[in-house]
Order: sequence, then C-alpha cells, then structure tokens
Amino acid sequence: MTKPTPSQEKILSASAKHPNCDIRDFMTHIKIRSVSEKVFQTLLQNGWIAEDEASAFLLTPAGREGVGAP
Repeated sequence: MTKPTPSQEKILSASAKHPNCDIRDFMTHIKIRSVSEKVFQTLLQNGWIAEDEASAFLLTPAGREGVGAP
C-alpha cells in the first residue's frame, strides 16, 4: 500500500476527525490550484477518498487506515 505524503496525511487526518465533511474543506491551505488538484487526484486514485451520493468526497476505510485512524 502506498503511504500518504505529509500533506496528504494532514488532510486525511483532519478528515478522520470530521468524517462527514467534504475532503475539499481540509485542502484550503493549498493555495496553488494545480497542486491542490494533484493532491486531490492522488487521494482519489489511491482509494483514500470517494464520492458519495451527494457529490461530496469523503474519507474511505482505506484512507482511515492510511493515517492509522480507527
């Protein structure tokens, strides 16, 4: 399994504390849009986040495991 980068880990850890919040809410510290998009796509491709029926992107069990969250 791929390990999250420090930036990805920060986002995933924040999301683990607030599991019903869209992951994009925890990415506002990334000011450069292209970097933000790359981080987002990597989270999605690794299966750490997934889109729900309301078009929100939420942490998956694999994302929780990636940061050691219960």
